[in-house]
Order: sequence, then C-alpha cells, then structure tokens
Amino acid sequence: MKLIRSLDLTACAKKRKTLLSACWISTLIAIALLSNASGQVTDTDLDGIPDFWEILYGLNPLSENFTVGSSVDGNLTVSNGTSVSANPVFIPISNRLAAGASEIVAAIPTGVASGDLLLLHVSQAGTALVWSPVGTWEMVTVVAKEEGRVTLRQPLRNTFDPATGTVIQCVRIPQYDQLTIDGTLSANAWDGSSGGIIAVVANDIYVNSTGRISAESTGFRGGSVSVFDNSYWFP
Repeated sequence: MKLIRSLDLTACAKKRKTLLSACWISTLIAIALLSNASGQVTDTDLDGIPDFWEILYGLNPLSENFTVGSSVDGNLTVSNGTSVSANPVFIPISNRLAAGASEIVAAIPTGVASGDLLLLHVSQAGTALVWSPVGTWEMVTVVAKEEGRVTLRQPLRNTFDPATGTVIQCVRIPQYDQLTIDGTLSANAWDGSSGGIIAVVANDIYVNSTGRISAESTGFRGGSVSVFDNSYWFP
C-alpha cells in the first residue's frame, strides 16, 4: 500500500494536500508549485503553498491548510478489476469565457453545485488560429448555481474561446476525503469534444499494488494527419 501525499506530488511540505491532474493525451501530471506572474513565490504561513494560490482557491494564506477541498464526495474505493471514470460530469462550453469574467454561461448539469471545483482546459485548437492556446487550464470554484450559469469565487485569469473550432473542456473535479485505488482510475476517451482528462482532489490517496491511475489511449483518436500553416491537426 502506498500513500500519496503532497510531499510526493506537489512538493507542498507539511500538507495532506494532493492534487492530481492528468491534463492531456495519456499523461498523468502532478501539479507542482505554482509561481506568480513575477516568478516570485510568497508563502507567509510557510505551509508549502504560495499565498496567491491559497487566495485564488479560497484558502487562508496566513494559516496552514491541512486539508484540501470540501470532501463533499466523501470516500471512494476503486475495487480491483474495475475501472472508474475520474470525471464523469462535463459542462459543454460553447460561449466565449473572457479573462476577468466571474461566471460561466452554459448548460449546467445537475451534478454541479455550489462549492464544486471545475477544471477548464483548452484541449484542441481550431485550424484558423495562428497561435495555439492548447494546454491552457484553470481551476475555478463555484459559489452559486442557477439555470444556465454558475458564479465563480474569483474572476477567470485566462480567456477560453471555443471559436474557430477550438475545443474547451469544463469538468467537475471530485473532492474526496480519502481515495483508495485497487483497480483503475481512468479518463473518459476523447470523442472530439471531451475526454482524456483525469482531475481529482483528495486529502489522502492510496494506490495499492493492483491500482492504476491511467489515461492510456484516451487522448486524440487515430487517423490521418493534415498540415495547416506548418501546424499539425489531429482528429
């Protein structure tokens, strides 16, 4: 049995803070310490998490934070021999979300509620773009929900524009107290509009000898490759 904690994955010492995000094509990424725009990291409470990150996600930068998220999803055990999708709740994004916006206007599914964490991710760029925003991502916290929109705790830092064929994903991030993996925690397969992402938050994550966290073969679909303006386009 292996207990994964922040010291292993995010270099946030003295924390029981674990953030896993497999953000694209069959790759598991453990999010490391983030720096601010100037490249300088201020950590007033010396808890291993930068002040700006704690403020952004509703934590207190003056006090050590020993848990992450609300644990609203309780405990999850992925049994041996089974595969469980990490992020089954998906919000389709068809409207432009500008940096500084404090809400997401979209068809909000019943599985999203106040207090939830969401991950926005630019997963595919349109052929008309001269530069690619692919890989841009941001976590946001929902503070209110009504039909057709959710209100965010903090304004968006990035612009997410689905114009010109760019594909924006918005997935709900489960917030567990304890996550035990004996089987496979997996990503939904990419279908042209969603998939290929694993994003979970938990205070403790146990990956046992039979356990796997895998986004294998869930990225871009196979097929022909075309070239546009010296850029490659995949289906």
